[in-house]
Amino acid sequence: PGRRGGAPPDDLEYSCVLRQEDGSAILHGPYRRWAADSTLLAEGTYARGKKDGAWTDYYPDGAPKSRAEYRDGVYDGPWATWYPGGTKKGEGAYRAGKKHGRATFYYESGQPRAKSTYEDDLRVGPSVNYRPDGSIESEGSYVAGLKQGPWRELDTQGQMVLRHYRAGVEIQP
Repeated sequence: PGRRGGAPPDDLEYSCVLRQEDGSAILHGPYRRWAADSTLLAEGTYARGKKDGAWTDYYPDGAPKSRAEYRDGVYDGPWATWYPGGTKKGEGAYRAGKKHGRATFYYESGQPRAKSTYEDDLRVGPSVNYRPDGSIESEGSYVAGLKQGPWRELDTQGQMVLRHYRAGVEIQP
């Protein structure tokens, strides 16, 4: 592998390349990108032109913005995101480019906003949505991404009501 670029102040990007038989080059190996003020903005690894392994993106102040695992150019493994102030925004996992497993999303205050489980990018099983004060806004279950069965939900007057769903459509019990 050859190297391209370098660290600031000389360059704003560093990467390794792999020469192909036709003479072209693809990214292969460590990669880093900086802002003009030398703040690291992104770092990770490429394998034969595709993101592979752990990648981290940063805000201009250097704080982490997102961290995710890649395999062969697609999300695969744990991920996390943060608000500009450093509070966690969300966390979960991907499998073959799709959300898979438990995921939690947060308000900027740090309070949970939603907790769900995913299979192939669709919500499945129990799910809870919270209001900014931490109280429950809605809770119930999903099947293949659609509300299914009983759900407790706040109505327009702020009262908790019980609703029933079949394949995402509200039904009368």
